[in-house]
Amino acid sequence: MNKSENIEKNIENEEVSVLSSHPPDKITEKTNNRKIRRNKIVERMEKMLRNTRLTDITIGNSLRILHHVLTIAILIPILFANKYIVWVIFLINILVGLCFIINDNSCILTILENKFLKDNYNYLNFFLELLGFEKTKRNYTIAQFCWTISAVSVVSIIYYIRFLRAAN
Repeated sequence: MNKSENIEKNIENEEVSVLSSHPPDKITEKTNNRKIRRNKIVERMEKMLRNTRLTDITIGNSLRILHHVLTIAILIPILFANKYIVWVIFLINILVGLCFIINDNSCILTILENKFLKDNYNYLNFFLELLGFEKTKRNYTIAQFCWTISAVSVVSIIYYIRFLRAAN
């Protein structure tokens, strides 16, 4: 190891020790609070689902089907329902995106699916694999953000075409 590599290594070690010796900042504290709140919600929902007479596989597969079908089936009312229903769907899309952020960039439905099916499947895997990205928390968060923006955009465009442009 030459002298410059040794200096860089010492600097890295000092930065790590300085970072670890400081008390958690407000961002870390908020993140921890979000995780605690998310885990409480997941535990309550898991307890409710386990009180049914269904097996873990049936519950997990039902949740997964619901997750996928709702994502696609929501297009039908967007295309054919009245403007108040489309407006509600728009608000629900925003709410889902906010829930994802509030729950430490995690989807509670996906967490429950994974608990019951004992896997780590995420519907975003398809897109990440297709585009050649690693399945990391950061990439899932970016993909979910893109998905939410796309969903809100599609609903907004359809709303505009069906109701605002038609009114002019």
